[in-house]
Amino acid sequence: MIYINRINNNFYNKKISFVICDFDRTLTTSDSSTSWSVIPSSDLVDPCLKKESNLIFNHYRPIELDKDISKENKAYNMKRWALEQINLYSRYNVTKELLYKILDSNNNMILRDGLDMFLYGLKKKGIRIYIVSAGIYDVINYTLDKNNLLLDNIQIISNHLVYNNNVISGVKGNLIHSCNKDSIKLDIDNNEYGLLFGDQVEDKMLGKNYNTFDIAFMDKNNECYDVVAPSNGSFKVFNKLLIKE
Repeated sequence: MIYINRINNNFYNKKISFVICDFDRTLTTSDSSTSWSVIPSSDLVDPCLKKESNLIFNHYRPIELDKDISKENKAYNMKRWALEQINLYSRYNVTKELLYKILDSNNNMILRDGLDMFLYGLKKKGIRIYIVSAGIYDVINYTLDKNNLLLDNIQIISNHLVYNNNVISGVKGNLIHSCNKDSIKLDIDNNEYGLLFGDQVEDKMLGKNYNTFDIAFMDKNNECYDVVAPSNGSFKVFNKLLIKE
């Protein structure tokens, strides 16, 4: 079932010029590996890395989902989560070659049904796509390229890995996490209108500074979004509604 919580009258007869979207479990399916979990879920890494990664996940994931803790507390913990995961990759000597070997052999990064048609439809109409993710740029870029979806109208804003002696050691610049996406400045004018896609409440922050019609893939309806589709939903319905000729 698709929930339509509100019809945004500002979007009637407006030309859509951009799309902002999250990546993990927004462009990928709800049961897909994430760009962070693709390494520890691989059989090519040390089983101890998997075990430690699960412990980290079990500690921080409930904090990410907790609606009652303060934004400041959640932001602190989301940053700690990413840094601990990076440190784990470093301690277990995950190299650039191993990462790309994992990605090349991985079948657990599953893109949503209809996404290819949706992205090509946006390209045909000249609509810019901003993928803003708290995940890993290297994984996102590779996954899109592997599926022939690294289109020239797509800009990926995410965490670029840094390597020391060819081993993952950190990320470039300020870490992007689920609680600071509203601090990212995109090349979008105030008079432009666009669409926003996410899978959790924090993804709404992507469009905080822009004119967006907001769509989510979620297990339950959430009225902070204009439209909510099932967490296992497809882009096909949006192909029909949003990019029809």
